[in-house]
Amino acid sequence: MVGSPAGVPVMVEAIQAQLDGPRLPKRTARIRHAGFPPDQNAAPDIAYILHALGLARDRRALPIWQRIVDLLATATADEIVDKEYSYYYYVAEVCFGAERLGDPAVIPLLLQLHSYAPFRQHVHRAGMQTDYLQERMAYLELVIGRALARCGSPEGFVILIEYLNDLRAIMAEHAHTELTAITGQDFGKNAAAWSEWLEQQGDSLQSKPWLQSADPVRAWDEVFYTTDPSFP
Repeated sequence: MVGSPAGVPVMVEAIQAQLDGPRLPKRTARIRHAGFPPDQNAAPDIAYILHALGLARDRRALPIWQRIVDLLATATADEIVDKEYSYYYYVAEVCFGAERLGDPAVIPLLLQLHSYAPFRQHVHRAGMQTDYLQERMAYLELVIGRALARCGSPEGFVILIEYLNDLRAIMAEHAHTELTAITGQDFGKNAAAWSEWLEQQGDSLQSKPWLQSADPVRAWDEVFYTTDPSFP
């Protein structure tokens, strides 16, 4: 949480011990009034460790993420947002770590994740949407897209550009915010202009990890860990 990778082996060992079975662990903690994910942080225990691992920005997390993506292959949309299964959090935490690491080596597993039916084609361009759980599934696709984009994948930008035309303002705004943050460009919500920009980039796309400090560091405004030997 304070920027040191020292705890990575311990977290990796703890997570691997829970991923030996054929399915991802479900939530076991009994939290009163827990709603559909994401709600009140009522996640499987392993998801909290995954979040901490993501903060470390360490490539040793890649085998863990790959194992989780492999186990998500048979997950249904209902299991993603189910209060007990809560697979939603696994997707969110893999992408959280991936966008902080920003390593092109993560792209194949993210593309594999996006190939699964529950995590694709959720852009909503017409009519009204009354099922709010569909919005949460769309958000996961957006999260996968922004993680891919931060790792330098053109497919990630394609996902974000598609959501510029989403009728749900929160989705379109988020896609626009991420595109401008990652690229330093701003073509508004003009999907055609963004697509033209992407085509012009060709093979020159670079990864851009999300480098914001962790919440404790921002809250306390302190330097807790540094590799700079000159730091007092």
